[in-house]
Amino acid sequence: MKIGYHKVTHVPSTPVYLSGYPRTEKTTRVHLAPEISALTIEIGQQSIVLCVVDTILISTEMTQKIREQVAMRTTLSFASIHICATHTHSAPCIYQMNIPDPPMDEAWQKKTMETCVDVICASAKQLQPCTCTYQSLHIEGLYGNRNDPQAYANKEIYDLCFFKDHQRIGRFLNISCHNTLNSTENV
Repeated sequence: MKIGYHKVTHVPSTPVYLSGYPRTEKTTRVHLAPEISALTIEIGQQSIVLCVVDTILISTEMTQKIREQVAMRTTLSFASIHICATHTHSAPCIYQMNIPDPPMDEAWQKKTMETCVDVICASAKQLQPCTCTYQSLHIEGLYGNRNDPQAYANKEIYDLCFFKDHQRIGRFLNISCHNTLNSTENV
């Protein structure tokens, strides 16, 4: 098994609209820099890429374009590339939602796609041998189904940990969202 990992901060150089809420003004500062990261895992002749983008949503059209570009620039197959959004409500608007949302910044959307391609390609070039452990942890009280507290909510944290020479070299954690640190009573 081999893994490669690459991460960059992805901050606009000019003020932008943030997505997720009907904001009417552009940003004035950066509180926490959005990131784009990619993890490439290779086992034998099979590879899988997990790319995570700090944004509220990423469209199928955008992911298709990113996957096509990566497949042209690397030996990775189109089908092995997976891209997801963290679903933050505090990142530049790159997707026009059906709710009242600020205007999408097409230049920033294009830059985001280009950066995703670069980050995935970099992760694929940095492959190194490793071993892996997997565990899951059940948690209560951190989040749930905010639309219906009695309804199902995945309360597992999934943890892939990668080691080289018995030293941890990377970790991939998955926590389901839409978290509910803010409820309807305190938003």
